[in-house]
Amino acid sequence: MTPGVRRMDLLPHLLRMIRLTGAAFFETELRSPWCLRVLASHAIAAARLPEDQHVVVCHLVTEGRCAARASDGRAVELRAGEMLIVPHGDTHLICRTPAADPENSRERDIFHFLRAQRTKVQHSCVSGDATRLISGFLACDPHCSAPVRATLPRWMHINLRDDARGRWLQSAVSLLAHESAHPHAAGAAVVLTRLSELLFAEAVRRSLEEMPWSKQGWLGGLRDPCATKALTLMHEHPQRVWSVDSLADGAGVARSTLADRFARSVGQPPMQYLKQLRLSLAARDLADGKMGIAQVAARAGYDSEAAFTRAFKRHFGMPPGAWRKQTDARPTPSPSAAGDSHDEMTISLV
Repeated sequence: MTPGVRRMDLLPHLLRMIRLTGAAFFETELRSPWCLRVLASHAIAAARLPEDQHVVVCHLVTEGRCAARASDGRAVELRAGEMLIVPHGDTHLICRTPAADPENSRERDIFHFLRAQRTKVQHSCVSGDATRLISGFLACDPHCSAPVRATLPRWMHINLRDDARGRWLQSAVSLLAHESAHPHAAGAAVVLTRLSELLFAEAVRRSLEEMPWSKQGWLGGLRDPCATKALTLMHEHPQRVWSVDSLADGAGVARSTLADRFARSVGQPPMQYLKQLRLSLAARDLADGKMGIAQVAARAGYDSEAAFTRAFKRHFGMPPGAWRKQTDARPTPSPSAAGDSHDEMTISLV
């Protein structure tokens, strides 16, 4: 068993837990000096996406170069053909250079442009080298996506220049920006969301191929063959009545060996991981609305609807029925809220 193969075998289970509920993209053309602040996830969602959702942020540099800087001082330089993904929705700056001073650059919030419902932002200054960006904001349920996001680093820096898959990703981001700019086209919202899911899945897959095996969490479990086998069993058959003993039997190791190696590599005991997995899958099924609560409970491995309801309420703070109603009532971005196809804002940042 090669680690890379097992990692890819388990990846589909991970990605199925991501369910995007909205997306917004816009293009930016800026000339030195400039600096944009990207607010935390909840503030971005309040501007243009379902307000109670988590927002994954991504930036693709299509021309020129820039730098991203986190509040803890972490910085990364980006050139044309490179993408930065911020899975946890952290506040960060996008500036012309890593050492750019926001005060001298007339810093502006991306939140401002999202609230203005613009799809293009262009700098008014004609001097200086141009940097062109496409920024994307992908909304997903914070609870259902938690096991996925917990495995990912704070930043994912991906080079898309050098192969066919990377070029496909660049084309996909450009198409997403086009769809955002033409919200009244037939099926635009569906295309935007589904294409965003493909973009995120491919970006995660690409990032996993380069991620160090020292990573703890879901991916950390893939360093260890017996933890990998236990994870595979849980993800492929979450409804089964698993115990540490039965998982150890399936992994071909002693109970104490699995318990120790799983906790060290994944970061939590097997049964705790299984409970979180089952409830996350149940929340996704409830949001889909295709099954009754009893069927969702059985699919999640609970032998009674009452036991499932108690566990679900403890984890999510509300019973399954209320969760489903809240999901059904959640407003989705309407085409009219996304701006006109020719919306363009000219700004002065110097």
